[in-house]
Amino acid sequence: MLGSGLDRLPQSRHTVSEFVYTDAPLVELIAEVFWQTIALEVVPNAAVDPAFAGLSPRVQSEASERGLATVESTVPFGVAIELLAGKPTVRFRRSPDQWPLMQLGPGVLVCNAVPPYQGWSTFRAFVADCVQILEKCWPLPDPASVVRLRLRYLNAFTEKHGYSSDADFLGNSLRAGSGVDSQVVSRFSTKHGDVHISTQTTFPVDAMPGSRAVVNMIPGRSRGFPAYVADLSVETVAGEPFGTPADSLPWFDQAHALLSSLFFSLTTTRLQESFGDRIAIAGAAE
Repeated sequence: MLGSGLDRLPQSRHTVSEFVYTDAPLVELIAEVFWQTIALEVVPNAAVDPAFAGLSPRVQSEASERGLATVESTVPFGVAIELLAGKPTVRFRRSPDQWPLMQLGPGVLVCNAVPPYQGWSTFRAFVADCVQILEKCWPLPDPASVVRLRLRYLNAFTEKHGYSSDADFLGNSLRAGSGVDSQVVSRFSTKHGDVHISTQTTFPVDAMPGSRAVVNMIPGRSRGFPAYVADLSVETVAGEPFGTPADSLPWFDQAHALLSSLFFSLTTTRLQESFGDRIAIAGAAE
């Protein structure tokens, strides 16, 4: 899909063709489910998840039974759990350094994948398993009330994709704005190679009421090399609860399809040609 160069072409009601590219810019794929927590009025940016104390050990046991037996804590020493609401505090992997991984924290479930990307169907199946673990292990009588969803694709364009400077790449390879006019910059600086441009665009999505797309373009690095990073996401913005975690899966499907279309709309034909050969993924199905 997005950034990996995945293209989903409808074949029937239940199957799609998926593709990946040999030199795709995909760095990471992230699906996030946030549920209701209770804010602490006396402590800014702090909240309590009434379910977390009972949820965490249950998830660890269930995840281990499903093969995610490697557990890693991400809690900084001395930091109160109330200050980590909405942030992962523990990771679950099949083995050290293996992906994809599941992360859990007060009020949040996160699924992460990195290349080699195996297509949306494979990642979606992993997300569905993690959501099932969450719902099976939920310790309270009432189900988790989801208040926010987000799907993100992080892409890093490097020299092999034609990146040399921010201004040139934005002007010739991406349709994402151009920052301050170069003539204005030239009045104050002759060091054009040191000009860095970041842009952010947000807009509501007509096809997904209550959701918005967020497009961040920033200079960065990938595997130690200069890169231009495209952080593309779709997230819910409605103030009312979304539903249960299981209700999130159709939303993630919609978000994936939108981000795939958005990615190819943002990238020029010349840039897409730098992604290399397109390879079909056999057996993809909805």
